[in-house]
Amino acid sequence: MRCSRSVLLVVVVLFLQSGCAVRRITRTSDGEPVDMPRMVEELKGARVVFVGETHNVEEHHQAQFEVIKGLFEAGVPLAVGLEMFSAASQRDLDRWVAGRLDEGSFIRIFQGNWRQKWVLYRDIFLYARDNHIPLIGLNIPKGVMHTVYTRGFAALNEQERKGLPSEVTCDAGDPYTGVIQRLYAGHGRDAGPFGFFCEAQTLWNRGMALNLSNYLDGHPGVTMVVMAGGGHVMKQGMPAQMKRYGDYPCRVVLPDIHGLFAIGVTSRDADYFIGE
Repeated sequence: MRCSRSVLLVVVVLFLQSGCAVRRITRTSDGEPVDMPRMVEELKGARVVFVGETHNVEEHHQAQFEVIKGLFEAGVPLAVGLEMFSAASQRDLDRWVAGRLDEGSFIRIFQGNWRQKWVLYRDIFLYARDNHIPLIGLNIPKGVMHTVYTRGFAALNEQERKGLPSEVTCDAGDPYTGVIQRLYAGHGRDAGPFGFFCEAQTLWNRGMALNLSNYLDGHPGVTMVVMAGGGHVMKQGMPAQMKRYGDYPCRVVLPDIHGLFAIGVTSRDADYFIGE
């Protein structure tokens, strides 16, 4: 009876340590299971590590944190790229990392940029601050995105186009357009014409890729971990747009995101899949 109780105790401890779920990591190139330390070791040669999320799922942010922590503790020079902040917020991010903003002040800045709960991201932002890991805003200004969603890329004026890709179109032959169509279907009648929606999604990925490549070009030897929604970081999204700006070795880590993938995650979508 004592042996049974001991085994039960070990199982309960492992269950609690895993966040109440059994997390499995699969290397998509060969279907082999790997653990987090092994995956982090294999990620060390990349210039960019994209780690996707469903924004309100705590387990996805825990996985992002473990990748960041693992690479940093392995001695990899790191920066963290954020969908959660626009490039215009870089001064505030720099102040936070330098310790010149208290948590309350930074929370207000975070909430002005992002609608999700601070607590979901808190461990990551505190770890970056405490270890002086640069945080880099990658996103496009909200006003610009709203214009493209409602009136198309051609409606942007000269001032609004500053810092953006020079041209954005919706390519019906691009396999990623199928993903955009699934996203569009979930937005209902308020989404506007599909052509504008597609241009906005393309701008979103291409603009973040441009901001990312600009940072990498100015910081040789730095690896960036990019935190963004799964639809952005899948290989056909932002990583594909990165190829427009240079040859950056990239790896993509995707968690299980309901409804995003028509036939499940394959090596065409990601290098690693985190599921249960």
